[in-house]
Amino acid sequence: MHDTTAPVLITGGSGFLATHIILRLLNEGYRVRTTVRSLDRAPEVRTMLERAGADTTQLSFVAADLTIDDGWPPAVAGCEYVLHVASPFSAAATAERGRPRRARTRRHAAGVAGCQ
Repeated sequence: MHDTTAPVLITGGSGFLATHIILRLLNEGYRVRTTVRSLDRAPEVRTMLERAGADTTQLSFVAADLTIDDGWPPAVAGCEYVLHVASPFSAAATAERGRPRRARTRRHAAGVAGCQ
């Protein structure tokens, strides 16, 4: 049996895949923490999940952007699991091909290293 009391971090909480994962985890009794680039998106995501039948009392949001380091340490703090499904699509990321993606992956791996 898995510990459902420690939060599970889902990156990219406003995305298609993330919302489906969050819905499933909440319905199975997990505490879920998710990242969004701006906390302004949190009410929209919460409402969408509630309309899908989720009890969102065990859902929390953290502002974290894949392109900067700020926000990632508090996002992963105390998490039991991390599901990294965020994937920004921007002209800047596409222009330099893999370089920005590799840097973001390293940043997240370093942050997740603190995850239990």
